Amino acid sequence: MCKRHDANVYKNELLDLVQRVDAVFRQNKITYFAVYGTCLGAVREHGIIPWDDDVDIAVWRDDFRRALQVLNESDAAIFAGDRDTVPGCPSRCGRIFNRITKDSGLERKRAYLDLHVIDYAPKSKLMFLWNVLWYVGISRIVERRFHVSSNTHALMYFIADICAFPFRVFSSRTLTCLADWIYQRRRPSPFVKLTFDGNRKRYASTAFSGTQDFPFGVMEISVPVGYNEYLTKCYGDWRTPPKINERKSHAYDSSGHVWTVPCPNDDDRLL
Repeated sequence: MCKRHDANVYKNELLDLVQRVDAVFRQNKITYFAVYGTCLGAVREHGIIPWDDDVDIAVWRDDFRRALQVLNESDAAIFAGDRDTVPGCPSRCGRIFNRITKDSGLERKRAYLDLHVIDYAPKSKLMFLWNVLWYVGISRIVERRFHVSSNTHALMYFIADICAFPFRVFSSRTLTCLADWIYQRRRPSPFVKLTFDGNRKRYASTAFSGTQDFPFGVMEISVPVGYNEYLTKCYGDWRTPPKINERKSHAYDSSGHVWTVPCPNDDDRLL
């Protein structure tokens, strides 16, 4: 952990980063969606949820690589990357950071957004369950050195270990590229999924058929046009705030200290 830091200062840095990302995406006509708690905060609180301190956005898979590229090539002081360029980045997702200068404080490095990928999900429940085995099981065994989920059942690991044996001749990067190639060729279906969920949740594709702008602090942020259906699937009764003892942050612990997050090498991010 790094030193204690005012949460409001961190949130202001985060909102500033969101504003610059939003401007770059709109300028380059990349459609993005606020998802998870960010979507909830925009709709219910018109900003970051008071006890939350992270931002999640998502783009369609066809836009993912271009989104990283335009962010890095912009003059908005942004660094964007995936697991290949950002240590600790979740598999098949991206992270967007403030670029830093030599005189930046440690907290300045800490402001980041998670960039998720939206894919079409199979119509068939059988194919959906197979995807669960692949993404929650096989890929995590093959890529165990990158990502291990503490909530994955031991039996799943055992089954996946057996199924994954033939795949060990391939590198994790090759398998990830293969999975991406398959998803890019998946036909539109009534369901979509987000990479963060693995394949454990499917959402109606109509919810992500367009965007709607909601106030988000001093700016507006894009949320799925079917935000009610999406948030209900995620949180149930999303209109009612959780009890105080159920309110959890991501960047700050109970003592108000900022959690350390792996960042790219400073030399790669200096202005």
